[in-house]
Amino acid sequence: FTFQRSCIMQILISNDNPDMQLAYKSVLERQAYRVLLTNTAEDCLKIYQHELQNLYLKTDAVEHEQPFDAVILDFKKPQLHGKGVASEIFAVNPRQRIIFVAKYDKNLRLDFLGQLKEPIEVLQKPFSDRTLIDVIEQKEMYEELEMMNINTKYVKFANFRHEQIRKMLELLKKSRSRKSDQNVERAFWLGIMYF
Repeated sequence: FTFQRSCIMQILISNDNPDMQLAYKSVLERQAYRVLLTNTAEDCLKIYQHELQNLYLKTDAVEHEQPFDAVILDFKKPQLHGKGVASEIFAVNPRQRIIFVAKYDKNLRLDFLGQLKEPIEVLQKPFSDRTLIDVIEQKEMYEELEMMNINTKYVKFANFRHEQIRKMLELLKKSRSRKSDQNVERAFWLGIMYF
């Protein structure tokens, strides 16, 4: 399984541990990502706002492009710095993909789902470099599409946003229970027009 991007992915990471920052940056830059690092909530929000403003000035709002392919936030109790940053980002851009990095806590995801009201992802520590890349590159979603006999080469080339792929998967799952594989693929491509 090889992910082929049609553009460079841009990732914003907020983590107050310099060693972790360098580790993330090293792994992601080897994948040709553009990585921006911050170590405070304030810096993260400043950079996010700046990139969001630049994006709004350069693109058509109808396109719903995102300033970052993913924002990776460290979740630490008792600070809850990541949750506050996520809330601020979602307030100005509810479509932004946010990935929390956290130590194992079985209630963590449920807490966030109830409080943030936006889809989030949680990457549990410890994790491998490959796992980090797979999560960012949405490997699981593409594998699900392939299991539904969707040619993911075209989906990858189209460079859909995370939320679009997630919604398409939901549409396909609903359609699949009612239709043949051929009709599922037709529904998938028709659904693309509405995202």
